[in-house]
Amino acid sequence: DQDSGGATSLHLAVRFGRVEAVHWLLIYRDIAEVETKCGALPVHYAASKGDLTCLKLLVGQAPGCVNRQTNMGATPLYLACQEGHLNVAEYLVKDCGADVHLKAQDGMMPLHAAAHMGHYALVVWLAKFTDISLSSQDNEGTTALQFAASGGNHQILGCLLQMGSEVKKDYWGGTPLHDAAENGEIECCRILLSHKISPKERAVDGFTAADLAEYNGCFDCAQYLRSVERNVRFSCM
Repeated sequence: DQDSGGATSLHLAVRFGRVEAVHWLLIYRDIAEVETKCGALPVHYAASKGDLTCLKLLVGQAPGCVNRQTNMGATPLYLACQEGHLNVAEYLVKDCGADVHLKAQDGMMPLHAAAHMGHYALVVWLAKFTDISLSSQDNEGTTALQFAASGGNHQILGCLLQMGSEVKKDYWGGTPLHDAAENGEIECCRILLSHKISPKERAVDGFTAADLAEYNGCFDCAQYLRSVERNVRFSCM
């Protein structure tokens, strides 16, 4: 039986961490691959919760679930990275062969999710121990670098730059500096400027990073960027 959202008793047992119930249901009922209306399997629930014990039971019963995607395109690995569960991500990749390159419907990959949510250890692990591209872009051209800048995750931003992440514009012409400025993330702006990102770059709408900061009410950030713009102008004279 399934509830109104399509969840089975196995989904619910995983959600609430009932390991004995999960074990029993896997023995007596063939429901490991039953989806909710959102396309989620019990394995997605386990990965999202960071429940490695339940996850191992589920994968042992249905190994083909490792790379299954929800209706939104999220894999168990994507959800583990989004929620910051490094041990789960390591298990899925190293022991189960999870594909780090699978994209969600919006084009985001596990690295994007980890950077967006500020999970430093996961970003470092994905960068060092998988062959994922640091400069991969989602459907709007956003990179992990831009997600980190937008969220004020300066430790991740600095790490990605040191590892050689390419500084790309998104499909709207915005640089990581635009993303940091839009949210008033001055420390991220400083890091990007120290890596020779020009404050004079304009997006498709004609805005510089300083313009965008000002437009969004981040006046301290706008003032800082305009002072840098002036110094750049004077140094070129």
